[in-house]
Amino acid sequence: MSFLSNFLLAVGVSMDSFAVAISRSTIIRPFRVNDALKFAVFLGGIQTLMMVLGWLGGYTIKKTMFLLMVNGLPLVFWFLLEVR
Repeated sequence: MSFLSNFLLAVGVSMDSFAVAISRSTIIRPFRVNDALKFAVFLGGIQTLMMVLGWLGGYTIKKTMFLLMVNGLPLVFWFLLEVR
């Protein structure tokens, strides 16, 4: 990925986290630093997990498509011709 796409992705994720943090902070009374830190760590962990799962899914699809193009695609065409 290019620097620009990584930068735009980081800005989007940070805006999402900021919006959730602002909306969450409106309902927490009284404010405690311990609760805020727990929420920040939880939200950061969720965002990180989503990014890793997205990368893993994209990598898996890319790998599967490559294997189909190299090994499996002729088998798929053969199967489609034989079914008719």
